[in-house]
Amino acid sequence: MLESNSIDLTSYANGLGNAKQIGRPAGSVDCVVQVSNQSPTAGFETIATVVLKARQDKQKFSVSKTIPARWVKLTIISNHSS
Repeated sequence: MLESNSIDLTSYANGLGNAKQIGRPAGSVDCVVQVSNQSPTAGFETIATVVLKARQDKQKFSVSKTIPARWVKLTIISNHSS
């Protein structure tokens, strides 16, 4: 059985710090982080809604609440690439 844990900070490294040099777009990204302690398909609660800045690694965000969770879901809402 999976053990419950909690998340109190999210961090993102997009690896696109040099995207301009390799010809890939690197626009900002809107995303939602959700967690569930119920199952991998149900019971998800949103703990963070963030806008990731373009071409910037090591971005950190606080979560709105710390709750026990076994599964994490990252949903990309939009990608503002050029």
